[in-house]
Amino acid sequence: MNPTKELYAYLQHISPVAIALSGGMDSSTLTAFCARNRIAYKAYTLLGPHLTDFELERVFSWTRRHSINHQFLYFNPLADKNIRMNTTLRCYYCKSASFAFLLKASADKFKTFIDGTRAEDLDSYRPGVKALQELNVKSPFADLGFDRSMIIDLARNIDLSDFDRYSRSCILTRFEYDFSLSGNLVEKVRRIEDYLLRMQVSGFRLRVFRPMRIVLQVDGEYMEMIKILGGNLESLMREQDLYPYELQFMDFDKISGYFDQKRKEM
Repeated sequence: MNPTKELYAYLQHISPVAIALSGGMDSSTLTAFCARNRIAYKAYTLLGPHLTDFELERVFSWTRRHSINHQFLYFNPLADKNIRMNTTLRCYYCKSASFAFLLKASADKFKTFIDGTRAEDLDSYRPGVKALQELNVKSPFADLGFDRSMIIDLARNIDLSDFDRYSRSCILTRFEYDFSLSGNLVEKVRRIEDYLLRMQVSGFRLRVFRPMRIVLQVDGEYMEMIKILGGNLESLMREQDLYPYELQFMDFDKISGYFDQKRKEM
């Protein structure tokens, strides 16, 4: 059986499904596949301080453009002390709390909750995956061995092209482990990242290291764009009390999951 038919059979077997839609390529492709193939589904997106307004607006426009059965729900991960402590288990606590919330919201309507975790995610440090397994959230791509290239092919086959090739992770991952999180500081980082996304800069992360070292990591592709933004970016960083800051240009594969990569090197 080819991968697409295998995915269809998998989803039909566990439908109706509720889908965690972050707006990234993986969850968007999974959602669109369900919609195009008439799998009974509904997609949910959690809005809160962990995502920029730009990302939420993009999810809103994308779901309307593709006639997606979708609902926004508000969830504040910073209400959980275990998440605010920002230990190496931060993502475990966050996935546990957020998916428990989603499961409760969808319990009366759907047989199974699914997400866009893919095969490679099982080979890296992803404590959130353990939380999903404990809550019996299914990950069709991971279960069927879909990697990034296979998901890109699937997206093309269903005429999806309107997603950013750079992955996005939630704002809470910008902080070095054991840097205690506050709503005020998270909001400042969120505003800067929202500004950069609106200026059509992608492939970046604004990092906060202990005790208070600020580093803007940007894919080298955007070097000229950052130079053009120059004074405006600096003014905004000063306004948010995130100044002085360091600017680092590097390949995106060294930016994404930066703190977890550093953790594995230790």
